[in-house]
Amino acid sequence: MEPYVLGIIIASMFIFLVCLGLIIYAVERKKSGMTLREEIRAYEDEILNKEPLRLTVRAEVIDMTCGVNSVGHNQPKAIKHFIITFKDDDDKILKINVPEEYYEAFEIGLYGTLTLVDNEFYSFEP
Repeated sequence: MEPYVLGIIIASMFIFLVCLGLIIYAVERKKSGMTLREEIRAYEDEILNKEPLRLTVRAEVIDMTCGVNSVGHNQPKAIKHFIITFKDDDDKILKINVPEEYYEAFEIGLYGTLTLVDNEFYSFEP
């Protein structure tokens, strides 16, 4: 069998499988009874109405790290990062990214109440 004939057969099978997948997807969507716009609206409502996870712990600053990472190849971009390492009362270590303007207010040994919202820095009260 000629190689191009084999290629045509493989391409035809691929196109058939893609079409079959699209048909199955369309049938499943029809069964759910929701249009794509309704599905998107339901997803947005779920995300927007989700209650954020709030965590408050007593913690001590044990380390401070800052640096720069380079991201990209053709047009590299420098990304600054500021990380504060906390140790809570249960001796659990928490490495938290903080904004640059807050970073300078911390010092090693500072103890207080750390609040995280969705595992991101929210506040620290000494």
